[in-house]
Amino acid sequence: MSLTSRLIKSVGFRLSILVGRNNR
Repeated sequence: MSLTSRLIKSVGFRLSILVGRNNR
């Protein structure tokens, strides 16, 4: 796995959590 791929995954994961909290 490349570093960029890891960064995108971690960022997307945090973003999804933030979005989920905001939706609720």
